[in-house]
Amino acid sequence: MAETNIEQLNIAPQPKKIDAKKAWQTVWEVVKWVLLGFLVLIILTNLIKIAKSKNGDQFPMVLGFGSATVVSGSMEPTIKVGDVVFVHKQGGYKVGDIVTFLDSQNRVVTHRVVSVSEAGQYTTQGDNNNVADKQMLTKDDICGRVYLWIPHLGYFIEFMQSIWGVLIIFAIGFLLIELPYIIKSVKNKNAKKKEIAELKRRIDELGSTNKERKELARAIKELEEKKPKEKVYYIQAPKKKKGPIDD
Repeated sequence: MAETNIEQLNIAPQPKKIDAKKAWQTVWEVVKWVLLGFLVLIILTNLIKIAKSKNGDQFPMVLGFGSATVVSGSMEPTIKVGDVVFVHKQGGYKVGDIVTFLDSQNRVVTHRVVSVSEAGQYTTQGDNNNVADKQMLTKDDICGRVYLWIPHLGYFIEFMQSIWGVLIIFAIGFLLIELPYIIKSVKNKNAKKKEIAELKRRIDELGSTNKERKELARAIKELEEKKPKEKVYYIQAPKKKKGPIDD
């Protein structure tokens, strides 16, 4: 009796192909909402700072955080003119901390803590200064410790906190929301132009009495006159209840 060899084929499942268009749309949605959230945060922060400044607050802070643009070279070469310092309110400070405070003339100053007295008073000095500041500070006098500074960002921050800066932020937010629809609209218009151009090319190749020529001309006219569909809303009248005299 002849043996029958049955060959079994192991067919592995094919990996799913990644839809590049959908992947790009997902990435764009994530990036868009992250940027919009960041812009909203900047707007809210600016509005709070503007309101506090109008109420006489020389160094407005939001949730214990604040920022200032350096306008003097007293902390060079560590921090230079035009840099932005970001500060956070602390429960206490130690020697070596760079802090921001209001001096006796109500000016915003950023210097380094050089000593702390037993009574909890702080002596500060600029890295580029030869003598310490005469004003002794308590922790309540200090706005916060500098935890970060970014070179040359000061003028940009000041502009973004102005009225024009806020308007630009709104414009960027609008573009982030509307840009995909604008791109889609432009693509549709270009596709429509290409389709009309192709139909006209085919008409030129046909005879003047050809039936297809007339049909193509009609198709071109429909494309040129085609308008985007408008949404139509239907309102259904309430059903009338049957009364004793109704059939």
